[in-house]
This record gives sequence, C-alpha cells and structure tokens, in this order.
Amino acid sequence: MRIWLFIGALNGALAVTLGAAGAHALDPSLADATRATFETAVRYHFIHALALIAIAALSPHFSPDTGGRRLAAAGAALTIGIALFCGGLYALSGFGIAAGARIAPAGGMMLIAGWLLLASAAFTRTTRRH
Repeated sequence: MRIWLFIGALNGALAVTLGAAGAHALDPSLADATRATFETAVRYHFIHALALIAIAALSPHFSPDTGGRRLAAAGAALTIGIALFCGGLYALSGFGIAAGARIAPAGGMMLIAGWLLLASAAFTRTTRRH
C-alpha cells in the first residue's frame, strides 16, 4: 500500500520541519516543561512516521484480506493518532492552545490502537511462505 509510504514520508518531512521550527522559533523564555512537550510531539511524530513506512514495506507480504485490512487499519489509526496526539501537543506547546491538552489523550489511544492492530497482523496469513 503505497499510501502509507506517502503519508509516512510526508509526516517525516513535517516532523523535521516542525522540529527545526521549534528549535529556532520557539520563544527562549518558554518554560522547560513547554519545550519538553514540544520535543515529545516531534519525537512521537518521527517514530510514527517510520511506523507508517514500515506498514508500507510490510503490506506486500500479507494477503489483501485479513492481514492487509489490519495493516490498513493500523495505518489509519496511526495517522489519526499523529494528528490528534502530536497535533494536540504542538497546539499546546507551540501556540498556547489549551484544547490541545484535551485532544492529545484521544490521539494517544489511537496510537496504541494502531500498534495493537499492527501486532494483530502478525497472526494473519501472509501471501508467501518464508
């Protein structure tokens, strides 16, 4: 599924961009906790961008029925999780938008769901024997 390669690569580029912007543009007088929150968002953004690329790399090895659907669901959950969790932390720490703190936990749950869906794909039939 090339879509996960595309989304993962775009998220990797966005994580680099936001990480650089945060390093250079965040107000130096911000509290350490605020900086740490921003850095957490960037770190999780990178990790999950790479997970999406891994899903793209794994997808040809799984049957398009159950395994492929689980990988697609994992990719969707991780993408939503990035948007909500990382986006919420970016909004909170970078822009002072308090609502970011309220949406980040839902994003965290989506990230967990994505990893669990990815794990469940391990127990589905592959397209070829190894």
